[in-house]
Amino acid sequence: EIVSGTSGPFEPGTGVYSGTEGWRQVNLTMSSQYAGPRQLRWVFGSDASGNREGWYVDDVSVSAETGVGEEPGMGVHADLRAEVFPNPFSGSAEFSLYVPSSSGARIEIFDMAGRLVRELSYTGGAGDASVVWNGNDSSGKPVSPGMYLGRVSCGDRTEALRLIKL
Repeated sequence: EIVSGTSGPFEPGTGVYSGTEGWRQVNLTMSSQYAGPRQLRWVFGSDASGNREGWYVDDVSVSAETGVGEEPGMGVHADLRAEVFPNPFSGSAEFSLYVPSSSGARIEIFDMAGRLVRELSYTGGAGDASVVWNGNDSSGKPVSPGMYLGRVSCGDRTEALRLIKL
């Protein structure tokens, strides 16, 4: 907690993580009222009381959990999750998915003009999955370098991704 008489950017009484502690893992739970697209922001400040090495934020992960699991603290993902790597890519790109239902998932890839370039699907059950896009359009020809938009959908859930082909 910030104490009175410091010259930093925070008001006295503000709760903070201080530089007097070692590395530790911190898990924060956000209320369901914050569901949906959000941005996270960290505010850093110093009271100028000494010369320190600096601040580090490492391995940040944000996930939706229902709080129900086999072990305390282990939740079950409640929503569709999609990532793509490598990105940018030159040959193929892999979509890493968490599919919340057994209905599978559909991946649509669009060019910047909004034209559908390729459609892929995952037909397995619920859980973690991966789908590889070889960088070709629906006719089997390699797509041109540039930016593409990916839309991953599962039921009424949709996740949007930006892909860059080198």
